[in-house]
Amino acid sequence: MGISSLTGLTGGQGCAEYTRQRLRNSRSLRVVGMATRKRGNTWQIDYYSPNGKRVRQSFKKKRDAEAEHAKRISLIAESRYLDIKPPCTTTLSELFAKYTENHQHQPSFHAAKKYYIEMFKEHFGADTKLDRIRYVDLETYRNKIRRELTAQGKLRSDAAVNRQTACLHHAFRKAVEWEMVEQSPFDKGGRLFLKENNQRLRYLS
Repeated sequence: MGISSLTGLTGGQGCAEYTRQRLRNSRSLRVVGMATRKRGNTWQIDYYSPNGKRVRQSFKKKRDAEAEHAKRISLIAESRYLDIKPPCTTTLSELFAKYTENHQHQPSFHAAKKYYIEMFKEHFGADTKLDRIRYVDLETYRNKIRRELTAQGKLRSDAAVNRQTACLHHAFRKAVEWEMVEQSPFDKGGRLFLKENNQRLRYLS
């Protein structure tokens, strides 16, 4: 309901009533869970859109989160809210910092994964936003490490390529679970794992 629909009221009364209606709407939004909270080193807004979808968006500064929070309340109260996917703000470096924090206890981490992570950051760019990495970029990287020689002057085996691919796949899966990105680029195409030759030579005794 807008000011013009508040019939029987003077201009000042109409404005006052319209303001009260918006205030009631904004209060109801808080009841269903619209909030601003601190999460680690960031500030997050967390709410349900008019169509029932939960939306979370993180900001580095508290004032930016509060400003966006107030904006969303106003848009919903005025029925002008558009369910637009919030932009991804997490970089590849930030993902791997969190990934290292949570998975460095794994036996394979210091033996291999920490080296893979440095290769990933060098190839894709440490400051690249997660949603800027596409499926074709993943396929290109896989083919690149498959062609290039190792420090020992040898080509990587398909199993070695798959181990790197699996590490990157797992990191993006965790990024989705940690709400750093909406969707993993691995989900936008076919499987990138190579078929390994597991046959072993057997000798007759």
